[in-house]
Amino acid sequence: MITSNTLVFAEDELQTDMKVQISETQAPETQVPETQPPETQPPETQTPETQAPETQVPETQAPETQAPETQAPETQAPETQVPETQAPETQAPETQAPETQTPGSETHETDTEKRDQNTQDDKERAAESEETKNSPYSSNEELISHQNIISIKPVTRDFRFQQIEAQQIVIKSGCSVYEEKSEQSRAVGKTTGKTLAYILADAESEWVYIESGECRGFIEKENIIAGNLADFVLTRDRITQTVKVLIPLNENKAVTYTKTSVYPVITDKVYGIAKSSVSIYADRNTFNTNSIVGMLPEEGLAYILKDCGTAYFIESGNVRGFVSKESFVAGDYANAKVSQKSENSFQLASEKVSPEENPACYYTLLSVKEADDNSVIRTSIVNFALQFVGNPYVWGGTSLTNGADCSGFVQSIYANYGYSIPRVACDQAVYGTQIPVSDAEPGDLIFYAEQGYVYHVSMYIGNGQVVQAYSSSAGIITSDIGGNAVWATRII
Repeated sequence: MITSNTLVFAEDELQTDMKVQISETQAPETQVPETQPPETQPPETQTPETQAPETQVPETQAPETQAPETQAPETQAPETQVPETQAPETQAPETQAPETQTPGSETHETDTEKRDQNTQDDKERAAESEETKNSPYSSNEELISHQNIISIKPVTRDFRFQQIEAQQIVIKSGCSVYEEKSEQSRAVGKTTGKTLAYILADAESEWVYIESGECRGFIEKENIIAGNLADFVLTRDRITQTVKVLIPLNENKAVTYTKTSVYPVITDKVYGIAKSSVSIYADRNTFNTNSIVGMLPEEGLAYILKDCGTAYFIESGNVRGFVSKESFVAGDYANAKVSQKSENSFQLASEKVSPEENPACYYTLLSVKEADDNSVIRTSIVNFALQFVGNPYVWGGTSLTNGADCSGFVQSIYANYGYSIPRVACDQAVYGTQIPVSDAEPGDLIFYAEQGYVYHVSMYIGNGQVVQAYSSSAGIITSDIGGNAVWATRII
């Protein structure tokens, strides 16, 4: 320990050469102070370059002023030296080495310095662990030129749903179901008593995504009863009541958070044939040109999903909407026409608006056609990944809850869906089909390179955004794609 008025050195002959005035304030035993010391104190801390490393330094003695390269004899600090007092611009060489940083250790760096340092360290550690720093390529351009990157047609985004089994729960009386994971968002449903519902996603999160009758949305976990207790209450109280719908499915933004349902999504075929060329509308109450989503030619075939009084809600190909009953023939005549020739010989409707932009698309979740499995998986895998946003980054980790690095994060996400992909980013970057970043679809992986080596990977989630295990300071986040993106890979 450095006392208030005496500084002891190991060699007697140095005592006559050294005249050091020590501050009256007692210095901490385990680290160089964060605040600037008086000018008469030997260690110079006028510049950030002389800050102590993140690891906590054991008790040390002040260095000799004329021999900056020599540590005090009793010093036990591993691999680090107290900075030279006469050269404030010189940084202690060990303080920037990644090997001396210990996650969670005490630090006196500013948030910005720590974030910048951690980001750089993460890149270097990732590159070193993947043995790509010795890449044969000297630039990203050279690296890209040696890849087999091809442009492929966009993934078909199926609007249809898939039926699944899901966990039963009880929602308490008087609770609201929301359109987003916030009480500030719009309520899409409300319970008027103990209510039966099913968890479709985010079972371990603070906000759970549920389905109950024709209501789909988010509810706070504290408002539900789950597990064996839910089974007991459902049986004891014979609960069959579902959530009261406040916003219909086709106006509820939460409806496609997952394209899965516990209820039947395939319905029997009820044929309808157009008497003449027929417009298909998004609004059953407003048949005008502004709401046309598709056209069905004369003698064209459609499937009637719902009888809505003066209109039918129909599906023909990928077009869904409302048509006037007067313009359609249904029943025995339509059945007889279809029985005379195969369904495939009939013309179907042509799209004016894509299903994603069609406000009538989810008037019902029923369809006569099964969903494309890949489309369902892509939606599900993105939503699964997003529930881990906010969890920590841990270099070398693969835990989605306790911490993962960039490649461990995407590997664990894919493993949850039965896909086995390589462990590190440089190997993942050549696994699957390599495609341009501009062709990426939700669920695809995006890779980043610097000076010819791959150092990072993220998962594309749509609309120019990715989810990624970014750095020790940031953790798992969503963000723009960012710079240094070189290509994407398609696995699904």
